[in-house]
Parts: sequence; C-alpha cells; structure tokens
Amino acid sequence: MLKPFYVSSFGGSATQWVSTVLNYHENIVCYHGTRSLPPYPSGTNDISPEKFVDGLRQSIANCSNTKIFGAVHGYYGLSLYDAIDGCDGKFAAVTRHPIKRINSLFNHHYKRQRKDWDRTKSVYMDFEDKKSDFVRLDDKKNVVFSDMTNTFHWICNGTIENDLMLFQKIGYDLNFKMERLVGDEEHFAAFFRELTGNEIEIEPSYIDRVFSKKISNKHDHQEKTAADMYELWPNVLKYIYQHVVENNGGLKALQEYENIGYDVVSNLDVKFEYVNHEIKIYR
Repeated sequence: MLKPFYVSSFGGSATQWVSTVLNYHENIVCYHGTRSLPPYPSGTNDISPEKFVDGLRQSIANCSNTKIFGAVHGYYGLSLYDAIDGCDGKFAAVTRHPIKRINSLFNHHYKRQRKDWDRTKSVYMDFEDKKSDFVRLDDKKNVVFSDMTNTFHWICNGTIENDLMLFQKIGYDLNFKMERLVGDEEHFAAFFRELTGNEIEIEPSYIDRVFSKKISNKHDHQEKTAADMYELWPNVLKYIYQHVVENNGGLKALQEYENIGYDVVSNLDVKFEYVNHEIKIYR
C-alpha cells in the first residue's frame, strides 16, 4: 500500500518548483500551498491536519494504489507531522539559508503590501526613504514597530522558529536544502526516494525533465551571498534579526544552521540605539 507524503516549508524555498517537478512523474500527485481538499489556496476552506491526510490516503486508495498523493507548503512547521506519522506516511522539509529565505519573503511581502513602493528603487532603498513610517517611540519612550517592520519580524521569527523546530524533530537528513535540490541531481533523487518510500522508480528521463533548462527554478541564478544580503538591510531590520535570534536561543540557534552546512550571519555582539526615528548601530 502506497503512503502519502508531506513536505513542510515556511515559504521562500522553491516549494512551487518542488511541487511542479514532483507532478511531472506520472505516479505522483502533489498539491501546493493548500490546507483543504479539494485544494483551494491556504486560508480558504481549511480543514484539520487529520482530515487532510485522510483525504490523501483515500485518494491513493481510489486510484487503486497506483499513484502517491502528497502536498508541499500549506501547514507550517510540524502541524501535519502527527497525522502523517500516524499513517506511516513520509514527512520531510525543505530549508534554505535563513538570511536568503528572510530576504526573499520580505521582498515578496513588501512589493505586495506597499502600494506606494517606488518601483525605481530596491525594496530596502524604498524602506529607508520611508523609515519614519516603520519605527517610532511611544509615550513611554519604548521603540514601537509598525506596518512592514512587523511583517519583517513575523517572517524572521517564523523562518527561524520553524527551522529549529524541524531540525530538532526530524533531524538534519530530512531537512533538504533548497540550494541543492534545484541543482544537484543526487540530492533531488534522495529527496524523491524519501517521499515515495522507494516505491516508485526514478527514470533517467524524469530526472532530465526535472533539470531541463526550460523549467529551471528561478532561484538557481547567481545571487548575492547571505552576508551581502544582510548588509543591504536597514539597521532596524538588522536589529529585529538580532532580537529574533536571541529569543530563539542565540548562539545555539545559529549553531543549528552551521550543523546543516550554512555559514550564518551573527550580529549578536552589535549594539543598537534609537535616534531621531532611526535604529542606529551604537559605536
């Protein structure tokens, strides 16, 4: 009997590409970005993890056990873990360098949410020009964040909190690195075998299609290093990143990323201060 699979991700890690190329295989049906069956976008007709997994199981049975059904990126973190584990299904995750994931997600949300974004500038230059919108002091002289600053905090905390949760629960081996998935045939094959429980053969023609130039993932182009991306962030975002890392374990959290092979950016020793509607680095 074939078993369902689920691939957890907080987003910004090529999950649309993962779902698409899994669906290239004739014996796999993989949904993306949904918490319902039939698969409406997340937030529409959401159902419980148990009902969702039962729907995957019934779909397999209804196809006379000839296709594996699964999904990617809808239920965050470990939300679907117990339901998948309870039916001996396969649970894995797709991770990405935290700075690059945060950078990708923030750019996406900024461009979507800020109607006054100056499209002749980068997101961070536009943010810098509008910094008085994003940070201020309240009546008690506490620094208050608003609008996109809070969105950055949500992205930053969600990324790191979900990653650490997944590293600790399922181990590093089942956290597949996006950077390798989109460019390393052996890494992708290991990912495929894990999700399918070695029940489906991987034909060379299928791998060729996955890595054909016509469908190459948008993330596989040459991009800035994580350190370069971090340097583009306004100080208030660097401050939030520091705050989130500290709240999730500080150096211990950063070591988790080092353990999986990421060269992380640490700014835990940097001192920040609020001056004239700005977060500045204290020197």
